[in-house]
Amino acid sequence: MIHHYTTIDNLALILESGKIRFTRLDLLDDIKEVYGLDNPTWKFDKAIFISSWTEDEEENIPLWKMYASVTNGVRITMSPNMFRKNLIKGFEESNHGMNGDIYSPFTKEEHLYNGKHFIINNFSGEDFYKKVDYKTDPDIIKFYRSVIKRTDNGIEVDRLWDLGKIKNKKWAFQKEVRFTIYTKSLNPKFKDDPSHQYDDEHISQWFDNPDRYIDVPLAEEALKNMTITLAPCVSDAQRVIVKSLIQTFKLQNIWQRRT
Repeated sequence: MIHHYTTIDNLALILESGKIRFTRLDLLDDIKEVYGLDNPTWKFDKAIFISSWTEDEEENIPLWKMYASVTNGVRITMSPNMFRKNLIKGFEESNHGMNGDIYSPFTKEEHLYNGKHFIINNFSGEDFYKKVDYKTDPDIIKFYRSVIKRTDNGIEVDRLWDLGKIKNKKWAFQKEVRFTIYTKSLNPKFKDDPSHQYDDEHISQWFDNPDRYIDVPLAEEALKNMTITLAPCVSDAQRVIVKSLIQTFKLQNIWQRRT
């Protein structure tokens, strides 16, 4: 099981929407995460979206203070296999296609034809779920130089799925695991005709990603089996609010109380 620290307000939004919000990499709290990725042409820092969790079973006071609140927070606990799985079958069109079947939290239209971007990775293995690798600053620079290489034709990425998983060792106390979505922004000129965005002259271009977040649907069973732990110093009124949310959305697990 993995854990996510957040506020009671955000818990209400998660339960109401049935979705987990992924945040664009350049908007996360560690600004050094984008070093080596913030190229103005390739825009990797604006193409990767993250949802941060921890495998640490012990409650972590710094995480309470940073991402929730010791007076207004919760820790939600879920299985890593929490997201909806829609089958998208392989297909071939005149200007694009997909070699095999995949499972995605999104529909085919959301995955490929939303008019803004398409999603590159599969939602299985380290394409999607990975442990954060903590390194020193010199090792981070060395790592990105080994992964992102400039060539006469532009740029090559040896291990795309390694992008967005490196942080400075100062953050190692978080024991973070994260879900990662990799996107390729498409020509906004053709947002009303998404299939045209895959033409050769358009797909080779790079565009700013206008989205700051991507909301990813949870599997209904995973949502109902969420376990909620209250922060150390919540008030009696906040306990009532959380209990009401649990009853309203018919969560099956007993919420963890504090004495």
